[in-house]
This record gives sequence, structure tokens and C-alpha cells, in this order.
Amino acid sequence: MLLLARFALPLAAQFFGGEGGGLLGFLLPLVLIGAVFYFLIIRPQRQREQKRQEMVNDVEEGDQIVTIGGMHGSITKVEDESILADVGSETRIRFDKDAIASVNGVSPDDDE
Repeated sequence: MLLLARFALPLAAQFFGGEGGGLLGFLLPLVLIGAVFYFLIIRPQRQREQKRQEMVNDVEEGDQIVTIGGMHGSITKVEDESILADVGSETRIRFDKDAIASVNGVSPDDDE
């Protein structure tokens, strides 16, 4: 048994990268985790945000909107950073463009 341990341990250490593991053995898992994190979390979030920004920038008068607070209305005036929306009974409310969740029933999260 002692003879097996004497020869098996050095062979196992050599096979699994030695005692220290080296710089590559340390950095490779970190790089792989970073790549997975980027492709599964960061990249899709950027694409969703870009679609939402395009949707908000393309609003026009007459579009039906829903805000992030759940208010439904029709756009009556579009300005640089805000919109004026008719929410019913001649009630108009000014919203920041960033408060728009969907336009004409289409949200940026819907698949095309």
C-alpha cells in the first residue's frame, strides 16, 4: 500500500497540473466564468435596453402607450425628453420618455 502511494501521488500531481497549478490553471476558469457571464447576462441586457431606447425615440403623436406605472393613454405631444399623454376625459399628463413601458401594445421584451 505504501508503495502505491509513493508512485501514485507524484503521477496524480503531474497529471492534474503539478503542485502549483500554474498561472493558466488559475486564469482559465476566471476567463471562462467572465465569458459566460457576458454572454448570458450583460449582452442580452444591452440588447433589450437598445430596443427599448429605439422604441421610446420612435414614439409619435397618436400612439397608444402604457407607462411603467400602469397608466394607459394616447400621445398628444412629443418633446425632447417628455411626452404629453391624454389619459381620458380630457385629462392630459406629462410623462418622461423613460416612463414608457410599451407603445401600441408592443413592449421591447416581445420576441419579433
